[in-house]
Amino acid sequence: MASYMQIFKDVVALVAAVFCAIVLVSGLSQSSETLFSALLAFAMMVPVICSSAVGLKKDLDQFTA
Repeated sequence: MASYMQIFKDVVALVAAVFCAIVLVSGLSQSSETLFSALLAFAMMVPVICSSAVGLKKDLDQFTA
């Protein structure tokens, strides 16, 4: 059974991953002439964000069950 602390850690990890992706993509898109590097950075962050979301969903499912 998941605790409130584990769910809080998962939420913080998800918010941090999304925030890092936004900052990274916006910084790269402003500094370069092409968007290739920004799109590549976004593509690299998608698995991190998805992993955080899946971990949160598993903990929420254990918490409610």
